[in-house]
Amino acid sequence: MKQPNELKPAGQHNIVFNTLEDEKRRSFMAMTRRFRSQDRGGNTLASATILSPLPGLRTIRDKTGRNDRDIYKLVFDTPSKVRMTFQNLSNATVVGTILNEQGQIIINAGQRLTGKAKPEKTKSLLFDNIPAGTYYFRLSSPANGTHRYKLNLVLTQSRTTPGLPCGCGN
Repeated sequence: MKQPNELKPAGQHNIVFNTLEDEKRRSFMAMTRRFRSQDRGGNTLASATILSPLPGLRTIRDKTGRNDRDIYKLVFDTPSKVRMTFQNLSNATVVGTILNEQGQIIINAGQRLTGKAKPEKTKSLLFDNIPAGTYYFRLSSPANGTHRYKLNLVLTQSRTTPGLPCGCGN
């Protein structure tokens, strides 16, 4: 029978690996715990998490709160269509907002591109024919505490040419 690795002197933690498989399993579990505990969304435009390569489906599970906004960066080389669904997994409202490259809320046809998901509810936002450029999706909550969510993004290229940003035609 194989002997365990040598124990460390008194006062230090004794971690014993009986086999190479035990060591691999422990290492994998530690990496998984670290990954799950990370804040996946950046808190500023400069630190926003880039969701690429596009197109495709992205699913993100994270937490947000009054002092922890999660910001994701989307870069489109061509006109695109985006379906965003965020599921609120907490007991407080979670707000999703589309921002332009300068971090301002986008207004389309007089409507602010934002949506609120009440506790334990889901909110879907569909944006068709978005011009090429850089955009941000911000998730936050006005309530104290930590509030979990699940974000699904489906990104595809538009088949039509977008109108001019002024809305005055092509």
